[in-house]
Amino acid sequence: MDTKRLYFALLTPFKSDNGIDYGVLKEYIQFLEEHGANSIVTNGTTGEFPSLTINERKGILEFCKKNFKGTIMNNISSCCIFDSLDLLEHSNAYADSVLLLPPYYFAGVTDSGLEMFFGEILKRSQIPVYLYNFPKHAKIKISPELINRLLANYPNLAGIKDSSGSLESFNIYNEISPKFSVYAGSDSLMIDALKSGVAGSISGSGNPMPEFPVSIFNYYLNDNIDMAEKTQRHYNVWNDFRKNAGFSEIPLLKAIMGIRIKGFPIYTRTPFIDLDELSVNKAREKFKEHVQDFLQIR
Repeated sequence: MDTKRLYFALLTPFKSDNGIDYGVLKEYIQFLEEHGANSIVTNGTTGEFPSLTINERKGILEFCKKNFKGTIMNNISSCCIFDSLDLLEHSNAYADSVLLLPPYYFAGVTDSGLEMFFGEILKRSQIPVYLYNFPKHAKIKISPELINRLLANYPNLAGIKDSSGSLESFNIYNEISPKFSVYAGSDSLMIDALKSGVAGSISGSGNPMPEFPVSIFNYYLNDNIDMAEKTQRHYNVWNDFRKNAGFSEIPLLKAIMGIRIKGFPIYTRTPFIDLDELSVNKAREKFKEHVQDFLQIR
């Protein structure tokens, strides 16, 4: 599998009754494809995976496999190893690779314990496995020493998604092995991460405006670094706004998706709170300004 990729981490559209809106999901992944997306992450953080049942996570993956033409990385993270193994067995049939967090609830877990946990997945996986470093949520940082031990025993350990938001962290992981692919999980640092040598990027906040990350990535691949950096600066106006808007990111992204896809539902599952009408309108007006800025520099 080509490791030079830009992935979009999907949102999960919900109906007002909390069910998954598969009609909108189909329109949504077609929208991403039409704007240059050829790789997605299903059931990730942006998709509210901790709020989904195991059967819902399987259903989303099967649906995307049927309706998306590109590459699918499926998140199988769970604190319960048996749930992760169940999701892995399903992913072996429907995904191109899997993504795996440490068991994020447990405090004080040792590298030896993590090695056992990750090893149970790695020895059973028929597809590439990517670890998922997200210390903000998991409270665990995946160490290079642990990765080296895993690489010595499991050749299907393909890389890591690093959502630390740190260029230093990207660089540390990137130095582990030429065969170990690093994907940066920070939209605001996308071009800097690519210039540092990572394999690619996984975008969550780019869902409402895939033109931005797709253009940055393609400019980079074509050695047009000036335009990649210029596009990143415009993109970061949006990234700065979403970080400082005072809203939780997933409800904000869902509210804005309604501009690009008519009728995209704003509903989230608790503990998130849906944006009220005034907040939705404020966010959408700001979004329109940024899209217009982008269209002027293309």
